[in-house]
Amino acid sequence: MMDPEQVARTVYVQGLDTETAPRELAEFFQANAGLVKKVRISGDPSRGDLFAFVEMDDLDGASEALALSGCTIGPKSGVRVSPAKTPISSNKFLVENLPGGPLPPPKSGGGGGGGAAAATSAAPSAWGAPAAPAASAWGAPAADAGLAAWGAPPAPAPAAASAWGAPAAGPAEARGPGWGAEPSPVGASAAYTAGNRATPMAAGPNPPRSV
Repeated sequence: MMDPEQVARTVYVQGLDTETAPRELAEFFQANAGLVKKVRISGDPSRGDLFAFVEMDDLDGASEALALSGCTIGPKSGVRVSPAKTPISSNKFLVENLPGGPLPPPKSGGGGGGGAAAATSAAPSAWGAPAAPAASAWGAPAADAGLAAWGAPPAPAPAAASAWGAPAAGPAEARGPGWGAEPSPVGASAAYTAGNRATPMAAGPNPPRSV
């Protein structure tokens, strides 16, 4: 009975060069996708039909391996990598059984995260941190956004008296033409008759009184 998780960790590789060796394939996927557990190459090299199954150590490594589809392995470019439908059942295909000793460790230092994962994690450093919020980039908004954006409102229009000038309060001649002459007040020396103090008389020497 097939183990579904084992199938999910296995990828199917097509378009390999006929001279590709199991160790070369295992080193490629371990360097770029993560720890490799098993490798099996099948097909007929004489017909140029060579394919392989690669079982990764975990699901993350399988995802990284699938992302390598279209890569170049050895002299062949455009190598296709897709999910496998069957696992590698026999343990004779374990990478520990490959000639040449242990495989070099993944570039990331181990685990399912290989070169592709490292490139993804490096993207923020390559492109820079996300832009600061708008408030930091353009400055904090003013306490009164309306005043900051359009400037302070204009000063109130001066009072009518200030704009047009108040009418002069001085004598008529100071007011200029058009205002009319101000009537002269009755002088302090105006004389009144003894019999009728309500009738003013012209100022001057008092007339002689009748006896």
